[in-house]
Amino acid sequence: MTRPMQPTAPTCQGFKKNGDPCQSPATDATGMCYWHSERVSAEDRRAAAQKGALVMHQRQALPAVADVRMGTPEGCLQLLQQTVEEMKTGQLDTRTGNAVSYAVGTACKIWEVMLSDRIDKLERLVHGRARRR
Repeated sequence: MTRPMQPTAPTCQGFKKNGDPCQSPATDATGMCYWHSERVSAEDRRAAAQKGALVMHQRQALPAVADVRMGTPEGCLQLLQQTVEEMKTGQLDTRTGNAVSYAVGTACKIWEVMLSDRIDKLERLVHGRARRR
């Protein structure tokens, strides 16, 4: 069964400096994107590029999270839920949100290993008692 084709937005008719076709969506009637449009001055493009570079390199701190501790699975779940909500509403950028998600996932793996060790110790203890009987 074939899926129906999704309508795609027209892409820019311009070319990158390396000669490859531009893949950005066309934003004006001439079929060009913001960066290739003749309607945008070189000065405006330069200013937009500088602003974008500043935003990309900004460090973003996490918003204050009320007493969320990653020391418990419940705390991690709460932090993850709050992070997702803040990304959905635009309060938190996705790069920072992904970093939080990665940290929470790492904490979960550590707990998994710690719990596995505890279970192994308990099993050895139980098996040791069973042999003595």
